[in-house]
Amino acid sequence: MTRCCYCLVLVYLLWTGPVTAQSGVPPSGQWTVPIQPVLIGEPFPMYLEIILPPGTELIDPGLPVIWGEYWLTSLAPIEITDLPDGMHLYRQSFTVTLWNIGAISTPPLLVSYRGIGETQVQTFQLPPGVVQVNSVLNPDDLNLRPLRPMLEMPYVSPLMLLGVLVLVAGVVYGLWYVLIRPYGRLAKRVQATPARRALAELNQVARLDDPVRVHMRVAEVLRRFIGAHTGLIVADLTTDELLQALPRTSIIESRRLELQQLLEYADLVKFAQLKPSTNQRIIGAARRWVNDVEGIDHA
Repeated sequence: MTRCCYCLVLVYLLWTGPVTAQSGVPPSGQWTVPIQPVLIGEPFPMYLEIILPPGTELIDPGLPVIWGEYWLTSLAPIEITDLPDGMHLYRQSFTVTLWNIGAISTPPLLVSYRGIGETQVQTFQLPPGVVQVNSVLNPDDLNLRPLRPMLEMPYVSPLMLLGVLVLVAGVVYGLWYVLIRPYGRLAKRVQATPARRALAELNQVARLDDPVRVHMRVAEVLRRFIGAHTGLIVADLTTDELLQALPRTSIIESRRLELQQLLEYADLVKFAQLKPSTNQRIIGAARRWVNDVEGIDHA
């Protein structure tokens, strides 16, 4: 009887020993974010690091492209490094863009993992990371700009001034009605730059309510602007083919990354049925991108 009890105790210790060893090593993780502030709309690198105890494996978090305030692009594959005592380090790098200023915290992330060959899933909360985002404006420039001096105007009788104004207005209206009015619309089209046409179209898109239609129209406006700005024939190009053709143009790399984010996000809404939180975010980002590429001051 004593020998039987001893065998039962030995079997129990052998069965429960590995589980106790695994549970004694808690999982951990962190975000590696830039120490120095970043600029609004400027891409920067960020890393996710997770350490798991022996005998376990990570379940891919599968972060979306638009994750709260964070726009994630260039998601690298998860790298696995073996650590001492059988622990594993999981590391993934991202290229991130933030469109609001201030201290922006990462959304809550619940990390899931499980024992190798097991189905039971365990989780733990990852501590948030905080990125300080500054405006592109210089807040330290406090110099006052002098006003232009006032001009001294000679005295003119109000009645004489009114008569001259009426006469000039009549002459101008007559010339406009006869000579300029028939060609007004044509002249307006000739003088409009690709950027101003794109901004005018984005203003029309902003009046729409359907999110899917809004994102489709924004992508169409950007594609037409690229074609007019660079000379590319974009009508038959897919998003990937268009992005691959951009390095041959004058558009710099940072602007190409921003365009990639906008077009891929619009494709997610169009084809993957992604539900955006607001239409104004992509419209505002598209306006800023067109202004930056064309060199027009923001309205």
